[in-house]
Amino acid sequence: MSERHVVIVGGGQAGGRVALSLREAGFQGRITLVAEEAHPPYERPALSKGLLTGEAEPDTTLLAPAAHLAQMGVALITATRATELDAVARRLLLEDGRRLDFDDLVLATGARPRRLVPEGAAGPLPVLRRMDEALALRERLRPGTTLAVVGGGVIGLELVSSALARGVRPVLIEAADRLMARQVGPAASAFIEARHRAAGTELHLGRTLRRIDPRSLDSGPGVFVLTLDDGTAIAADAVVAAIGVVPDMALAEAAGLACEDGILVDAEGRTSQPGIWAAGDVARAVVPWSDRPERQESWRNAEMQARRVAASILGSDPAGDDLVPGFWSDQLGQRLQSEGVCAGTEIVRLSGDGRFAAFHLRDGRLVGCTTLDNPKLATLARRAIGRGLEIDPAALADPGGDPLRLLR
Repeated sequence: MSERHVVIVGGGQAGGRVALSLREAGFQGRITLVAEEAHPPYERPALSKGLLTGEAEPDTTLLAPAAHLAQMGVALITATRATELDAVARRLLLEDGRRLDFDDLVLATGARPRRLVPEGAAGPLPVLRRMDEALALRERLRPGTTLAVVGGGVIGLELVSSALARGVRPVLIEAADRLMARQVGPAASAFIEARHRAAGTELHLGRTLRRIDPRSLDSGPGVFVLTLDDGTAIAADAVVAAIGVVPDMALAEAAGLACEDGILVDAEGRTSQPGIWAAGDVARAVVPWSDRPERQESWRNAEMQARRVAASILGSDPAGDDLVPGFWSDQLGQRLQSEGVCAGTEIVRLSGDGRFAAFHLRDGRLVGCTTLDNPKLATLARRAIGRGLEIDPAALADPGGDPLRLLR
């Protein structure tokens, strides 16, 4: 009988964590990890934060160095794209002609940035999704220059925060009328907006980028001139589009796997084809808080799904599994944490030390919480959401009450 072979496609958080979790759980078979980028598996959160500011370097973002993966018996293939999947024959073809036969395949292909091509542009605007893109942008963020960011979600706001930390003037353009509209409630959006304006970010909400033109050397500062839909002209030295991502599911779709805004998987990460699994940003999974599959784009989801898939491949239960969705975002020297879903009634609490919390209740139960620099409250909220805590809205809104006590 041949040795069991697990092939993983994807060199991000989910792909790397599956490989490490399999070995940590005692898997003795072969593991091959195929990464499209030239780096060993790494964690992406630092790309828009520490790697841009210079507080982190590429080696500090790695899940494991290549030498460590080799010691663990993980065959690493980098700078190589998987081009064809035969799901029935259990065979994967790589762009260099190599063929990998597998017993189990994990698709951790992640997501690709949405591209923006305004009028006047020679091609799509630069994006931030890969390590090399972050390092290239870091070289351009020099004190006194201007960075224009299109997109007011998590990545866009972390970009402008990192720009400020490097002495760069940030300008942010967002089509919606509030920041982080997909991730937090209206009150949290307003609080975040006020902080960014106070820090010096120039915000253009409810506006879109119409065109971009090169600026002549004698017409003023900046390399580019951005023109918004209302005619506003903005001079900038660098431009980045951060308008969201789309799941990278082309390989799965071509192989006939069930896909709809991601690769459809069950709670354990199984796809519609036996022996093939998916995890991370590309996976749209059955979740307990929704009546339809959801695709989450967060470090926690990639980590938890990867551990779940590794355990399922081995026929065991994942230890310490956390099904509550959530993310964190470091902005302007403070940490924003969001737990659960931001739906239902929003109750806001402000403390004297400037800390912020917004709670979301639906049918009398806590379903979401957004906090600023309050990790203890965020942890208690996540646990309360996980156990379906019923809570009195009046008690939660009482400025004299203690939310920590209510959530225990």
